[in-house]
Amino acid sequence: IALLITNAEANIRIAAHHLKIYMAISKGDWNKAVAAYNVGIGGVERIPEPAEYHYVINIKQIINNMVKPFNHKHQLRLSTSM
Repeated sequence: IALLITNAEANIRIAAHHLKIYMAISKGDWNKAVAAYNVGIGGVERIPEPAEYHYVINIKQIINNMVKPFNHKHQLRLSTSM
């Protein structure tokens, strides 16, 4: 638990792994996969428009503000170390 609270990289990697599983289950529907991450794969069927679900909207903002810069930082680090 301490790792998830203190280590952003570990948290992102674990979340990405779970999202990958949900993407496979939802047959590539990103909005359903993100909603399922929050409410469970069974609960997502009760959401009429996953793209309009407040959690999905918030996650899209987080990805733009945090995950994309994280990926960019690590891509730069990988490209300069080769």
